[in-house]
Amino acid sequence: MTRLSRLHLRDGVATFTLAGAEGVSGGGFDPAQRVALAEALDLTLADPAVRALILRGAGAGWPVADDPGKEFAAQEGAPDLRALAARIAMAGKPVLAALSGQVSGGALALALACGWRLADPETRIFTSETARGLLPAGGALVRLARRLGGAAALRLTTSQVGWSAGEALVAGLLDAVPDDGPVDAAAFSLAQAALAGTAVARPDDAGLAEPAAYLAELAPIRGALGRGPMAAVLASQCDVVEAALLLPLEEALDFEAVAYGDLAAAPLALGLAHIAKAELATARLAGCAAASVALPGPLRLGLWQVPGGADLALLLLTAGHGVTLGAPDRDSLADGFSAVAHVQEAAVQAGDLDPEAREADWARLGAATDLAGLSGLDLVIAAGDTPPEALRKAVGPGAVLALLSVSAPPSGTLGLRLAGDLCEIILPGPEEAEAAGQLAAVLRGIGNLVVRGGRSPGSIADHLHATLHVAAERCVLAGARPAEVDQALGALGFAEGPFVRADRIGLGALVADLRRLGQAPGAASLYLFAEGQTGRVAGQGYYRYDGVQPVPAAGLDAVLGAIRHETGLAAKPLTRTEIQTRVLAELAGEGARMLQTGAAHRASDIDLVAVRAVGLGVDQGGPMFQADRRGLLSLRNTLRALAREGAMAPVALWDVLIRNGRHFGDLNAD
Repeated sequence: MTRLSRLHLRDGVATFTLAGAEGVSGGGFDPAQRVALAEALDLTLADPAVRALILRGAGAGWPVADDPGKEFAAQEGAPDLRALAARIAMAGKPVLAALSGQVSGGALALALACGWRLADPETRIFTSETARGLLPAGGALVRLARRLGGAAALRLTTSQVGWSAGEALVAGLLDAVPDDGPVDAAAFSLAQAALAGTAVARPDDAGLAEPAAYLAELAPIRGALGRGPMAAVLASQCDVVEAALLLPLEEALDFEAVAYGDLAAAPLALGLAHIAKAELATARLAGCAAASVALPGPLRLGLWQVPGGADLALLLLTAGHGVTLGAPDRDSLADGFSAVAHVQEAAVQAGDLDPEAREADWARLGAATDLAGLSGLDLVIAAGDTPPEALRKAVGPGAVLALLSVSAPPSGTLGLRLAGDLCEIILPGPEEAEAAGQLAAVLRGIGNLVVRGGRSPGSIADHLHATLHVAAERCVLAGARPAEVDQALGALGFAEGPFVRADRIGLGALVADLRRLGQAPGAASLYLFAEGQTGRVAGQGYYRYDGVQPVPAAGLDAVLGAIRHETGLAAKPLTRTEIQTRVLAELAGEGARMLQTGAAHRASDIDLVAVRAVGLGVDQGGPMFQADRRGLLSLRNTLRALAREGAMAPVALWDVLIRNGRHFGDLNAD
């Protein structure tokens, strides 16, 4: 058995303690835990001295997987969870689950196979599989539906927050939530009552009592599935809960296993799993041994002329830090304080913030009208044009200094790029690794994902946005219409097509950005810019804006035809798939360039930025993930063909990986 798993016998009742979240690397039911549970079942179910069995969690509670798929797969000769659940369900003697902590995944599958379930009042039951493009497996979804009914089972699987112990009790998922003592003691008492015949388990098929009502409740759920990648997941879950009603138990379990396998092999689940792993990887900055620094406690932080500094200050104050807002302009400083006060007052009025907490926040909020006012702080984030020598002199030794949007920070400082909840930290050298770890810990503590950037003219997101546009424009010059390209990329999850975006930000700003980032603006963008057709503000760009909805700009087809004639390009229609393949290939090509030059340090970071900041659908998993799936040799050939149309030729990294049988995913190690 695993180190924290143990078996205890008392008055004919055996209690098996599963290793909890503190005792398992990676969480969930790993192979060693499955073997331990199988051994415990061998010992207890065959021993006549054991008349009942209680399963309980240790430490933080029942094991919770960080990847809801891996604990359902057969690994290293260990029994799968469906087989373990079946043994529990067919035990021939009372088996009880004493639940605590968070219960999901394999823990839920095993608990549902027990005859009774009791839970500590603080227990929370949830299913994370839907968010990963999967369904609860190991018999969990079938047993949920059989016990609660199909509609109730789906309410749990689609809930983003899960159920409290009280909610699960009302729904019929739990048999008791003792509030007058430990759940273990209540489980032992219930086991003795079951042995005495004074406690009877609720039928495990109670939810199937009224088949017509069961199916009637499913009908509106099916009717509301809609479209999109997740619709197929929810449709599959509907099929499984319907099978739970219409098929015998074993056949329904087989149906669930097949449905799970189909979803697990689908691009959606693969992409979602990859992005989830990419997010987990950001717990450490690539290449920085000191990147997982634990903060000693609240810090004293300074924000010097930081755009949106009031919003950042609010987050830092809520996390318990002290914050000094700084600016030489007293009016802008007053505006920042007013913004903080306005948000906090609204939170107090809404009941989301205690007045005492607001006063405590204000006690930790200070102001500085010159750099000297930042003296003695632990960490300062300053505008990029702040003289680093003057900043260091004012703050003092030992402080972490970060300059916004600085691509090549001087020694002793860090560069920082902020884009929503994605942050890039740029290190001038390995000596700043510890400082980077502290800055990353602060940013993660207020809900940000942090990746390591590099010495390049812009952020990873900037480079991907630029590549997205030039790749889209090459599709147009090859023969596609702008609207066709926007629609094709919309099918990849982009909420805003590149030409809609170009018109929104203005072609003047777009052209300047492309040049700053080392990309050559396309002939169509340059023509429209020269003609003053600069986008939405001008009333016309790639689209015309004289109505409620933008429409294709008049005369643009003729302009594109002339450009093609001038450049010797022969136009041909492009299918949606061809457009998507070309654009994803160029994004992967840019990603490879960033990896080779050090502008990015993990392929998974590029994928994460593509999804979280650029807008590629999470189900796609990112351009580097797609390159690995589609095959590097094929993508390299596509890039070589696109290079003849003006795209960047594939960098040497492609050849190195192909020659060594490697993938971009192999570049994700710290």
